[in-house]
Amino acid sequence: MPPPSQIFRTFALGNQVVIMQELYEIFKNSKGVSTDSREDLSGKVFFALRGERFDANDFIDQALDKGALHVVTTNHKYNNDPRATVVDDTLVALKELAKIHRANLKCDVLAITGTNGKTTTKELTAAVMRKKYRTVATEGNHNNHIGVPLTILSAPLETEYLIVEMGANHPGEIKALCEIAQPTIGLITNIGHAHIEGFGSFEGVVKTKAELYNYLMEHDGEIMIDGKNKILTDLIGDYFKVIRYNCYTGFIDGRGNVEGRAVINKDGFLDVQMDFTRIYTHLVGEYNLLNVLAAIAVGRWYGIFYDRSIPAVESYIPSNGRSQLVNSPRGNKLIVDAYNANPTSMNAALDSFLNSNFTNRAVILGSMKELGSESVSSHRDILSRLASADIKRAILVGPEFANLKADFPDFEYVDDVKDIIPLADSFSDSSILIKGSNSNRLREIVDYL
Repeated sequence: MPPPSQIFRTFALGNQVVIMQELYEIFKNSKGVSTDSREDLSGKVFFALRGERFDANDFIDQALDKGALHVVTTNHKYNNDPRATVVDDTLVALKELAKIHRANLKCDVLAITGTNGKTTTKELTAAVMRKKYRTVATEGNHNNHIGVPLTILSAPLETEYLIVEMGANHPGEIKALCEIAQPTIGLITNIGHAHIEGFGSFEGVVKTKAELYNYLMEHDGEIMIDGKNKILTDLIGDYFKVIRYNCYTGFIDGRGNVEGRAVINKDGFLDVQMDFTRIYTHLVGEYNLLNVLAAIAVGRWYGIFYDRSIPAVESYIPSNGRSQLVNSPRGNKLIVDAYNANPTSMNAALDSFLNSNFTNRAVILGSMKELGSESVSSHRDILSRLASADIKRAILVGPEFANLKADFPDFEYVDDVKDIIPLADSFSDSSILIKGSNSNRLREIVDYL
């Protein structure tokens, strides 16, 4: 009998189920999956994806030369190559392979989505769950139609708990990701104004995030929910498989009673004051309170109690441009939250910053993207708030802010983050909030300040 790779060279021929099962056998004997021809591909299955500016199908020879065990491609040049499977759509094949692997995993899958805080919540939850279970979680923010399948395929069969972050900027995307990940429990951190351009309206945002709840309710899953968030609680109606946190639930075993309040300590970090103890985090921003409570609540639901979950939270140090506090050699205290920005998260960051004990305050804010018809009013609202705030200096990056310069002439406006570098020497002993969308590249200025 010929080897599996010779049975199913062309995805469009024969039985697709048999083809994918054979590909799965190759995957199980590989060192994993990759979609990046620049990586070490030794022993891996390489999926050649087509992007907006590149087509990995043009790099099949390089992938094989770099030691790829097998390649999945649309290039018919490799029809007769036993090391290749030729398919009509490599992304579809990647998703189908992930579905097969998900069906073979014998673990609970927690899906996390939300407008803000999903990556931090995922990281904190993973830190807690690893205290007891073999846990795999989404790396970075690889939370889209490519990242979710790759996360699932990265989980060994012996995985005991899988955490999948899900992002979306168009209706239907969370539903599609749920069909791949098949979560058994889900958590929406919050719902705010973001990606309005893609969703069409705030109602569109709500409807899309609710696709996670809808999937869980249709499949008898469990919902982890902020019990004080009316937008979220209204979405679940009378569904009963619900674990609430941030409120008193009356559970006899107390597993839902995870409550606390935010306290910003003298060093600028977030502490979480609970009835019986205080949690000392390395996060900044009062808005991270709910992310901490969610992680601890998930742990409690799975039998990880405070003696293990609190040290896990306290040992987590952010390093991804989210909720970081950096003390610079110039004496500046930098609050860096520059990976994502929308009206909800921008106002939350300003709330925390302005209510803190930071002195000599300044802000460097990057423009907010994908807001569609709400863009002008949203940026105007931020500038209006800055105009009445106790802030010594404000530098605004991007055309969305600059277009409003005539109405707010007292601020400084720049086109690009590189334009701030010459201004860096003018900052000393300042507390500086750095907040903006990742596309603003604000993290590049941190080393100069």
